[in-house]
Formats: sequence, structure tokens, C-alpha cells
Amino acid sequence: TFGVDELTDADVILHPVQQTSTDAVVRVSSFAAGTFTVPARTTAVFVELEPDVTPPTVDAAAELVSARGTNGVFRVDVSCSDDRSEATITSILINSTPVGNGQEVFLITSGGPERQQVVNGQLRMWAPSFELTATCVDESGNESTVVVDIPLEPPGLE
Repeated sequence: TFGVDELTDADVILHPVQQTSTDAVVRVSSFAAGTFTVPARTTAVFVELEPDVTPPTVDAAAELVSARGTNGVFRVDVSCSDDRSEATITSILINSTPVGNGQEVFLITSGGPERQQVVNGQLRMWAPSFELTATCVDESGNESTVVVDIPLEPPGLE
């Protein structure tokens, strides 16, 4: 074990080839907070990663669950992924209303003002159009938002 003060905040990893090596001893080599740990009589190669500036990937959809006239019940489905760290969903909105991942929402097309109401535990929304907005952030603070239009007339309702 040995430390390098200048690397205390650095993003250093065991070289990817050694991470997947068949040599189980070299795979336990590690780096944390400026300290390298390498088993005795082992040669390990570490690499310093460039700062993470890539935002996470956000996938968002409003999946039709059931049709009711020219309206429908939609299930919100949002996922986040990142090439370097965990990514977390920070917000999901339909129009400006917060909704949960996996939540079913009854969307009703209406020419009147936007409104919402909870009926028997289900959110119902009236509006001329609907837009799903999902935002995710990774551990480095990179943020990504995706906006998806929800069709006024769900497919198959003609």
C-alpha cells in the first residue's frame, strides 16, 4: 500500500485489461483516495480517467395501457444509464405535473384549460396536448433531460 497525495481526488482505476484478467491476484489491486493497494509480487497498471463530462442517457415513454374513447390510460416508463457511474432520475413530469416512474395516468384530451384530479387513487389530467419530461443526473453532476410528446389519440383508437 502506498499513497500519492496529488492523486487524492483523482479518478484512478485498475487498467481494464487487468480488471478482466484471469489472474485473481492482480484483480484485487485497487485505488481509493490517493492510496494504491497492490498484492505482494504483483505488477498492476492503473489509469487516470478524464473528468466525466458526459451526461447520462435518458429513456422515457408513456405506454398505452388501455383506451377509453379518444383518451387513454398511460404508464410512465423512465430509465437512466451512464457510462461511468450511477444515474438517478431526478424528475418526471407530464406537462408540469410531477408523476412517478411506473405510475398510470388517465389522459383526457380537452380544449379547455389544463387541470388534474385524483379519482380512486388515479391521476386524471385534462389538456389539449401532453408532454412527458424526464431528467436524470449522474454522480458527477451531469444532467440530461428528454421530452416526449404523448399522442392526443392513442394508437388504435380510430
